[in-house]
Amino acid sequence: MFPISEKVKRAYSWLNRGLTIEQCLDVPAHFNLYKIAHKQGVLIDFFKPSGCHCSRPLSQISGLANTPMDIQIAQVQQELLKGFGLNLGDDFYNLHLNNLLVNYLLYSSLCYVQTEGQNGLDSYYVTKQVAIIEGLKPFINSKDIAKLNKGYFNDRYGTELSELTESKHKVIVLRPDADGYHLGKGIFYSNSRNNAIYPAYVLRGYKKALLGVLKRRVIRISCLDSLGGDIKFVTTLNGDALCKWLGVSEVNRCQPIWRQVEGSYCEANLTLPNLDVRNEFITINLLHIKNVQILP
Repeated sequence: MFPISEKVKRAYSWLNRGLTIEQCLDVPAHFNLYKIAHKQGVLIDFFKPSGCHCSRPLSQISGLANTPMDIQIAQVQQELLKGFGLNLGDDFYNLHLNNLLVNYLLYSSLCYVQTEGQNGLDSYYVTKQVAIIEGLKPFINSKDIAKLNKGYFNDRYGTELSELTESKHKVIVLRPDADGYHLGKGIFYSNSRNNAIYPAYVLRGYKKALLGVLKRRVIRISCLDSLGGDIKFVTTLNGDALCKWLGVSEVNRCQPIWRQVEGSYCEANLTLPNLDVRNEFITINLLHIKNVQILP
């Protein structure tokens, strides 16, 4: 595990600001989805259902003329790619809806990917959008900046027909390291049931809403652990309740707990106090939360 450098800390804070071109391009679909994610605290599932608490399929969100937004986005991306020279039939979106959705996300936003394999969870950012990479340049390590300037990643900005028909999307992968974000070439397999992909702002909106509830109330969370087993525990980030749990009277004694929660560098992880056991903390994954019950 590498220490997190100040450069990465600044980049992470910067990525958590309001909606910027580095998170997504200025297009109506993203602004509508951003509002749903941040104002309603909804986790928007773009193709396969996550089963998460407060999740909603993209297909149940209306776009223009009450067309389901997944179909609308796929149609828009189909026309865009045809304009780039890909030979796509008019009904291509009916056959390859999910791949067009993934392609749209990669072209227009910074995406968070979570992969579950034999070695546990892996997570990182991906994109195909040159404007996002350009915006992140101040936070990318110098060796990869040199690769960028030499055109090493140029083959990741375009789309080949095989990416859409074989579910193998060429992407630029971004990972935090001690000297900034490291870039690499990768393949996102959209047909794998072990892979999840979300625009980063969707996951942040979901996380922000949950943190808001935690700061006000005591809740019982039901979720899956790293081995797929069910766990339930009572938790909170409310100052008064934390003081009682810690056995202290000064609210400022809760600051280390708040900093630990807010400072997580894995986008989907939260480390929370277990109020059932003194001084015990449990790390959960946002995409594994099945139910949240607000307690009296």
